[in-house]
Amino acid sequence: MVTDRLLAEIEELRHDFPSLEVADGADGATDIIIPDYRLPVGWGPPACRILVVSPLLYPDQQPDNFWAQPGILTTSGAPPGSRMGQVTKREMLWDQYSWHWGQTRWDRECHNMATFVRSLRNFFARQP
Repeated sequence: MVTDRLLAEIEELRHDFPSLEVADGADGATDIIIPDYRLPVGWGPPACRILVVSPLLYPDQQPDNFWAQPGILTTSGAPPGSRMGQVTKREMLWDQYSWHWGQTRWDRECHNMATFVRSLRNFFARQP
């Protein structure tokens, strides 16, 4: 369900990702798709499709994991770590990656979907 808070956060994300798409997800969740997420220099391909899910109980329930189009490779030519396997969502095949908020505890007053999506940069930066 898209609340006023989530709508504002989606609009904030549109500044970084103008082609962002939003769709109803499973069980009342909201799917946020970034069709052209820029990967770090030297990765292949240079950009990929990313999916994050705003859970039904958001913001009390934090977002967890993300999904990316299959086939992305780090500068070493290897796939990124923390891959949990492949799943079909939105009639597309995705690689699911384990990614959690980070070192600090989720705080609905300080963190939001925009900060979660921006934290993906940390995931990619930590890959060999």
